[in-house]
Amino acid sequence: AGGALTIQDMAGGDGRGGTDTVVGIERLQFADRVFASDDFFNAAPALSGAGTSRAATEQSAVRLFSSGLTVAQGLFTIAGFLATLAVVSPWMVAVVLVAAVPTLRTELALGRKRARQMWELGHATRREIFFADLLTAPTAAKEIRLYGLGSLFGARMATEMRTINDENRRMDQRELYTQALLGVVGAMVAGGGLLWAAVSARGGRLSLGEVTVFIAAVAGVQVGMSSIIRNISLGHRALLMHGGHIVLGGE
Repeated sequence: AGGALTIQDMAGGDGRGGTDTVVGIERLQFADRVFASDDFFNAAPALSGAGTSRAATEQSAVRLFSSGLTVAQGLFTIAGFLATLAVVSPWMVAVVLVAAVPTLRTELALGRKRARQMWELGHATRREIFFADLLTAPTAAKEIRLYGLGSLFGARMATEMRTINDENRRMDQRELYTQALLGVVGAMVAGGGLLWAAVSARGGRLSLGEVTVFIAAVAGVQVGMSSIIRNISLGHRALLMHGGHIVLGGE
């Protein structure tokens, strides 16, 4: 803490070899190797650097392509439902499509926030993986046990994990509230359409079969639009991550 590092000699297995506290030391020289203190303790490595960036870029490209295919499939699926709904109630088509606009905007906003969060937590994530590797890799684990550094690295890894978990929890809560609100809006649209269909059927303007078709068409359109919007948001987030990894790889 405060730039100080305590090193305990564990060569005898009982920790009685002595303890040293060093401050402002750039390199630590032991019998078998030399450690750069800044690199070893504070600057978690970039985890394969360009290789990690390239792999992440490929994953983002795959997600983007998969989302595009799912959106295209969804468009074909809801086309028939929209045509059927237009025959029974043209105004309901407009209502469903208009209700989808704020949902799309909200999903895109959540995707941008999620992508920004991933970039902001990138350093903490790399450090968490770095410390986890130190505590589990056989060679590093032996040296950490030898010099009594397990508690130090364990505490630092726990700190990074708490940071990541806190940020993810806040983002998940925000997304939960938003999705709940969008669900209420969708239920109101469907409920309003069902009420109109029931009143129309009672007045003789719609037959029982038309009411059944209307309900099925509204449900199909809403489910299809929800899938399309969700995959557009996922594709947009993958595109943001893809562009960021290209920039990172280029640097």
